Amino acid sequence: MTRRGRKPLALEHVRRLDGSDHAKQRMTTLLKTLHSDCDVGEACAQMHLSESHFHALRHQWLQRALQLLEPRTPGRPRKQRGPETERIEQLEQEVRDLERELTLTRARCEVLEAFNATAPNAVKKGSPVC
Repeated sequence: MTRRGRKPLALEHVRRLDGSDHAKQRMTTLLKTLHSDCDVGEACAQMHLSESHFHALRHQWLQRALQLLEPRTPGRPRKQRGPETERIEQLEQEVRDLERELTLTRARCEVLEAFNATAPNAVKKGSPVC
């Protein structure tokens, strides 16, 4: 029975990642130890690490990888709002309120001017209309 499709890339996946050659070599070595293609002693010699440091590094690497695979809430994460963003939103709301107030004041002036045009003696002369 022959296998169909593409040949598995295995460790070649590491070569295609973004990162330095040094980091890629370290990742390949760590993966080889997990797959039993390389024992810990050989890996420590290749990476110039003590066994305890190697085990700590491998544990930390696997822990971070596991955290990336934890289920998360669906969708895009909410943007973190800083104090600048909150201040900008506050000022924008203040501008909207002032524009609304200006529109109302202009409407009142138009009503008063229309009223003065129909009843000129209703408002004392010299008093401001608006």
